[in-house]
Amino acid sequence: QMINRKNINFKFVMITATSQSQNEPEFNIYYNLERKLSIPSLHIIGKGDKIIPYEKSVELTKNFLDPEIYLHESGHLIPNNQESKEVYINFLSKMSKLFE
Repeated sequence: QMINRKNINFKFVMITATSQSQNEPEFNIYYNLERKLSIPSLHIIGKGDKIIPYEKSVELTKNFLDPEIYLHESGHLIPNNQESKEVYINFLSKMSKLFE
């Protein structure tokens, strides 16, 4: 089933192992360094990612007004060690307070 993306209203985003889409030009309106996205964001980026180069993920963060960035030493994955869990919990805790 096709989702109407215009009806989705996010309060915050958690982005992991990604970069600017080259295959979906309809998203190009979001990639504007002069009009940055103000939505709170946590970017989870692996320095050892062999699928999405680390630099491309970091470049994506520049499209956000005040991105929170969590760099980890692993690759193309969402880490689940104690350090990463604390990062996620802290971010989600801030978001829950922000949108009470």
